[in-house]
Amino acid sequence: MADRAGKALTFSLAIRDSKGAVKKLSIRHAEATAKRPVFRGGGEVIGVQSEWRLPAVLSVEEPLRSVWLVSEPVKLSEGDRIVATLGGDNLMPVKLSLSTLAALEPL
Repeated sequence: MADRAGKALTFSLAIRDSKGAVKKLSIRHAEATAKRPVFRGGGEVIGVQSEWRLPAVLSVEEPLRSVWLVSEPVKLSEGDRIVATLGGDNLMPVKLSLSTLAALEPL
């Protein structure tokens, strides 16, 4: 996993309806179990919603985890699809789970 250390990942969500129209979902907050800090305008950016910079050293024993919360509830209709897009410097295998339940402190 050392070759993936220090890289950055981006994540976005959208809904594609049965007619093919796509509506991007805004992310209210995202946080990770481990990250490198991002600084903008002289201060540290809270969360990882704009960019998740992976730690310089990755642990094989402790997998990386991140939770992303959408800004508002989403109602899906029959035929709608959730589209998750991952990008960044170096993608690694991921496990994606969606839930209708959210917590104030998900991590």
